[in-house]
Amino acid sequence: MERLYETTVILDPDLGKEEVDAEVGRLVDIIKNHSGEAEVTHVGKRSLEYPINNKSYGYYVFLVHGGDQAIVADLERQILINEKFLRHLTVKKDKFAPSDSYEAVEDPAARGSRGRSDQGRNARPKVEGAPVAEQEVDARQSSATAE
Repeated sequence: MERLYETTVILDPDLGKEEVDAEVGRLVDIIKNHSGEAEVTHVGKRSLEYPINNKSYGYYVFLVHGGDQAIVADLERQILINEKFLRHLTVKKDKFAPSDSYEAVEDPAARGSRGRSDQGRNARPKVEGAPVAEQEVDARQSSATAE
């Protein structure tokens, strides 16, 4: 079954650009050997939240690839035996891109009656002409007498 995965790898920051490209190329070759396709994004050298192998920086690369579970198993095996990789993470991506799913949520009209309303059960009655602090006191008094 064809699935979409995203693999994030952090490589040793002491590697040169050619060495990083060679290591990422090996990962892409593994994906292509399994009849998969890969899209590579080089993020670059970033500081790490905590030191890994006494390194405070790492070279981040994102691989978005399609295929089956065998590709993921092969990639992770190659990453684990290679000391140039500091960390890795592979996640299964959703079928839809995030921008597609957010468009429907962004539009308030699409929410219908599920959107926030000022007339909920916790709505406070407003007293005309009273300062805000007095409105809150009046609201508490009216709810206490109603109970």
